[in-house]
Amino acid sequence: MVKRKILDYTVVLKPDVRSGTGEKSYLAYCPTLQVFSEGDTVEEALSNVKEAIELNLQIMTEDRQDIPVERTDQTIVASTRVFVPARATLAIT
Repeated sequence: MVKRKILDYTVVLKPDVRSGTGEKSYLAYCPTLQVFSEGDTVEEALSNVKEAIELNLQIMTEDRQDIPVERTDQTIVASTRVFVPARATLAIT
């Protein structure tokens, strides 16, 4: 039996639109590992980014690289309000 460890990583999900088709999708991003993925739904995007993270960690292990451990108990996710010039053209993202 292979021993494994369990790590938690922060994943940021954001609604997106696919280029070319204009279809709604979700972008998933793990800042600690710089891993991206996407999906048609939040659940699919989370599943896809989890798979991408696991693959990334497998490659890092094979390459004998240290695995970054995120201190999720100290992670703060926030947004901030800023002022933009009145004449600025805004694009909804």
